Amino acid sequence: MKNSNQKTLNKKRRKRTTTYRMYLLVAIIMLANFALTTITFASNDQTVLNDLAIEMKNEGMSAHEIAIALKNDYNAAGQEVAKALKAAEHSGEEVAGALKSAYNKSSKEIAKLMKKAGYGAKTIAASLKSSYNASTKTIAKALASAGYGINKVISALESIGKSIGSWIYKIYS
Repeated sequence: MKNSNQKTLNKKRRKRTTTYRMYLLVAIIMLANFALTTITFASNDQTVLNDLAIEMKNEGMSAHEIAIALKNDYNAAGQEVAKALKAAEHSGEEVAGALKSAYNKSSKEIAKLMKKAGYGAKTIAASLKSSYNASTKTIAKALASAGYGINKVISALESIGKSIGSWIYKIYS
């Protein structure tokens, strides 16, 4: 009798072990599939976001609405949204305003994001003036922190009608 019970117990253990192995195999396959999907999506992430922003703009959505949608629905970072809004041909002022409201970014952060997205110093200066009602010094500091040299900063400030004093040289010293 003991032998029979032992055989039954061993049979149940083998069945349980086989079942656990099956679950483990399924979990590994699912994880591998998820990883491959994630890697594929990540490599095309900016292109997808750009296409989405263009479609949303064509549907009549504002830069602000697009920024909020990309942030909330696709977990897009500010840099990705700035590039997507530029791809959708939104103005610098629209992009700065959208990033400011969607991400609560400072003027310095906005200047860096916009530069990386491909906007020039003059466009960024006008955008900061419009979106933040920023002072000359604030705009100059933001452009400097984004990596623009003194000549570009002076040119950008002059393009938006801001006067420049000798204080500008202190930013770069």
